[in-house]
Amino acid sequence: MHKKLMVVAVAGALAAPVTALAQTTIYGYFNAEWGVQVDQPNLANGNARATGEGFNSGASRIGFRGEEKMGGGLSAWYQCESEIAIFPRGNEAQGTNIAPSDALWCTRNSAIGLKGGFGNFYIGSWDSPLKKASAVTRITNETGWMGTQGMTLRQGPGSPNMSQRNTDSFNYDTPNLGGFSGSLQVTTKQATLDAPDATPPNTDGRILSLNAMYATGRLAVVAGYTKNEKNRAVGGLTFDGAEDTAWLGGVKYGFGPVELGFTYTERETNNTATTNGKRAGWNLAGTWAISGPHSLIAGYSVADDLKGNLAQSGSETGATQMLVGYKYGFSKRTVGTIGYVKLDNDTNGAWSLTDLASGSANVQTGQSASAFVLSLSHTF
Repeated sequence: MHKKLMVVAVAGALAAPVTALAQTTIYGYFNAEWGVQVDQPNLANGNARATGEGFNSGASRIGFRGEEKMGGGLSAWYQCESEIAIFPRGNEAQGTNIAPSDALWCTRNSAIGLKGGFGNFYIGSWDSPLKKASAVTRITNETGWMGTQGMTLRQGPGSPNMSQRNTDSFNYDTPNLGGFSGSLQVTTKQATLDAPDATPPNTDGRILSLNAMYATGRLAVVAGYTKNEKNRAVGGLTFDGAEDTAWLGGVKYGFGPVELGFTYTERETNNTATTNGKRAGWNLAGTWAISGPHSLIAGYSVADDLKGNLAQSGSETGATQMLVGYKYGFSKRTVGTIGYVKLDNDTNGAWSLTDLASGSANVQTGQSASAFVLSLSHTF
């Protein structure tokens, strides 16, 4: 009898953690891309580069999320999402921004919060509302061989990177009111970046971002804004009041088997009290679900000339990028893609595929680049 009671007690003790774990969901995304770059821009010194190839694992991730309902419509929740380096090389040129030895938990969207009828309040590291808005209408990939965010929000010649995941942030999402919703994010002053002894002082690096969205049926309209206050101090420039700003507007609409999305952006940077640059960009993309597991995707992106008095400013400093792809859904979670992407620089443009080395000495202005891409992704 005592043995039976002991077995029951042990079983209960072992089952308790399992019961608690049942409230946690494990999710993730594995993405492996192989690109053959058949046309590479020459080096700045004029030397040609041969055909290249490489893997990319952009946006691969694994996460844990859980929620506890506390009554009265109030819930506490958490999420820990970490980057997966399928091809670990420790540099962004190979599709990952963390080295294996530096890998940490919760390197992507991770937070703890409270939600209810009032909305959702959470603190941690999270995509800015501007970045979240762009994801609604972009349709194409953000990063990787066929990524298009480089032409609109990410790093380009003479432009700041405004496709941000901000740490040390307070976040609030409104409830959905008849299809309308919005988000607000404010980072702390980040004491590790504060430079009270600098000239001038108070270079704090605070970031403010917000968005507004309307979604009903297959229609979505979005707007977003981000301001990086005094951000140039982080890069060693101590101009008090220098700010990087960006805003966007976009629309997505679906009809029958077709879905179209358009996004327009403008971003501005102030490097010093007398130097600044402003660039606009846009992306038009769409998908066509042909039948069964077959679908097509296409996109066209434009980065306009950089206006202002930065060193990279001037006419013919933009670029265009076109992509087409065929997708086959092996299942609801596993998708294979065959694609082609081509980037054309204007006469003085220095952009490159996957948004790497943009504006650096590695790219000769006015050159083009293209690649064939094979990819396999799995969502769980």
